[in-house]
Amino acid sequence: MEKGAGNIKHTVIALGKFDGVHRGHTALLEKTAQIARAQGLTSVVYTFPVKTGALMGGAEKQALFSDLGMDRVYAEEFTEQFRRMSAGEFVKNVLMEQFHARHVVVGFNYRFGYQRSGDAQLLAKLCAPYGVGVTVVEPVMADGEPISSTRVRALIEQGDVDAAQTLLGRRYAVTGEVLHGKQLGRTIGFPTVNLIPSQEILLPRRGVYATITMVDGKQVKGVTNVGPNPTVEVDAPDKVETHLFDFDGDLYGARIKVEFVEKLRDEHTFSSVDELRKQIEEDKKRARLLL
Repeated sequence: MEKGAGNIKHTVIALGKFDGVHRGHTALLEKTAQIARAQGLTSVVYTFPVKTGALMGGAEKQALFSDLGMDRVYAEEFTEQFRRMSAGEFVKNVLMEQFHARHVVVGFNYRFGYQRSGDAQLLAKLCAPYGVGVTVVEPVMADGEPISSTRVRALIEQGDVDAAQTLLGRRYAVTGEVLHGKQLGRTIGFPTVNLIPSQEILLPRRGVYATITMVDGKQVKGVTNVGPNPTVEVDAPDKVETHLFDFDGDLYGARIKVEFVEKLRDEHTFSSVDELRKQIEEDKKRARLLL
């Protein structure tokens, strides 16, 4: 993601955090791209990095923005100076002087300016003297409530990845590099690929999941344990540990994406490794039926 506007001219700019890029965000970004194409302007996402509990990594978010038709992406650091910027200063200094906006697109609940004092109505009022239009995108609903990052985050924390998929419009996923583990899985007949994602990424609730792992553009079915694997390790950090079905290859150092399909069970400490082995066989059977 870019840090400064540079010499960019004549933009249609989408404003928001876009954490997770759920279906509501998708509608807003598609509207932005549509307006930009119709007017021959550059479509821009103006956003902020999410420091903790992020629903998506920066690189994955950037790729999704591009897939949705956005030309440029700018991530603003939330400094003390920026925090104290008034709503009027934001419109003048950022939207007009930096991005030369011709149209602005926001969600129905958009807030901006010092102490979140501005809303979409004020934004339209402040943009009007510059001849800049403002489009407010109505919420996308699910089960009678607006889809939001807060709702998605709560479902992920509960382990309800199936319901989260409905709000996101795609499976919840964690991406990262495959690291060398202790190879404990091999000793019980279930070799795994071990992924320790960035600390800011929100992991699903500890437990075992049916998953699809993207390896070199191919989908590989499997089961994934999220957590420290308490039966065979003590005081280990949480990780994403996946046993891939019908796969034989060395993935160390490769970047993979693990997509969570459905939770199979909660985390459990077994009395013996043999008991763990039997449970993993059951997990595999259930996952194959689901996938």
